[in-house]
Amino acid sequence: MLDIDYIREEFPITKKCFQVYGSTEPKNLIYLDHGASTHPCSTVLNKYIDFIKNYYSNVHRGKHYLSMISTELFDRVYETIFKYINASKPDNAIVLTANTTSALDMTAWLMKDYEGITLVSLMEHHSNDLPHRHRGETLHFGVNKDGTLDMYDLEHKLAKHKVKLVAVTGASNVTGTINDIHKIAELAHKHGARILVDAAQILAHKQIDVKPNDDPGHIDFLAAAGHKAYAPFGSAFLFGPREVLDRV
Repeated sequence: MLDIDYIREEFPITKKCFQVYGSTEPKNLIYLDHGASTHPCSTVLNKYIDFIKNYYSNVHRGKHYLSMISTELFDRVYETIFKYINASKPDNAIVLTANTTSALDMTAWLMKDYEGITLVSLMEHHSNDLPHRHRGETLHFGVNKDGTLDMYDLEHKLAKHKVKLVAVTGASNVTGTINDIHKIAELAHKHGARILVDAAQILAHKQIDVKPNDDPGHIDFLAAAGHKAYAPFGSAFLFGPREVLDRV
């Protein structure tokens, strides 16, 4: 049975009290904006503080004890991400970024010189829409009345146009709709396009499997950030083909 009280105890922010309008007594914080950003739990905070206090040093810039420890921990991050999203090497790579927005923007920049247009769903956050518009021809595919993606519109536009990239969110930050990213990937690959998944909203809630490169449902690019998955801000990544990411 899920112990809500135990979970709340793991998050220091839940112990905060605030004076609110219309009340003479401070009220306990009830935070309902996890879709925008989550708070780190005590386990994460303690580990983070322990590292800063006892081990922090430049990464890949020194031969002394602290630098070697920091470098080893830093390098482990790549392996952890590869394992977490079930990604294979050596044909794929991971680039660490400050947030999902910068990872998505990086993908748009890396793909700008490839032939074709970019298809973007109408349920995208601006972070997965505007960068593509600024860097080349972009078309949108629709959303049904029930909030799901219009797969017929997607397939029609894939067949009609020379498409290089399909940009789609794993889950809507507005409605919570979860998209079948592997089905979308299959459609994109069928028509010679790649897929970029904004995984910011699903990273903490659904197991992600980018699948092997030779799988029709393989996810070519995937971006996500730790601050929506109970990690401190400033931690994010972009997964993608090594041949493309090596240009960074």
